[in-house]
Amino acid sequence: MKSVYYAEGYIDSLLGVIGQIDEEYDLLCEQIKNMDNETQDWLHKLEFIDKPKLYDMYFIAKRLRKIRIERRKAKNQKSALWPLRDFFSKNPQIKNGIIKTQGDVKKNIRQVESQTYIPRVINESEFNS
Repeated sequence: MKSVYYAEGYIDSLLGVIGQIDEEYDLLCEQIKNMDNETQDWLHKLEFIDKPKLYDMYFIAKRLRKIRIERRKAKNQKSALWPLRDFFSKNPQIKNGIIKTQGDVKKNIRQVESQTYIPRVINESEFNS
């Protein structure tokens, strides 16, 4: 039976969070770009309507408002995430240090799991029974 060691989970979590920062930041950038493109599509639709009806104008305005609100949320998240992304990109030695420490933890776990105890006072046959 293999034991579970907290240190392994902690390091895996740290590395996972660092990886998630880049993934989430890139995803937010892509979402913002897509919303910018969608905004441009709706503005062009508005521009090219021959005889706009009130309903068409209302529909487009409502759609643009929804896009802008979602875009603002994404930009706010991106802005909040930027210092973390910037920190880890300027300090790659931190992630590399965590990876090295991960190897050290695994090595220590292997040593702990393979160690045996040799009795000091009682004889081994009595100890093992």
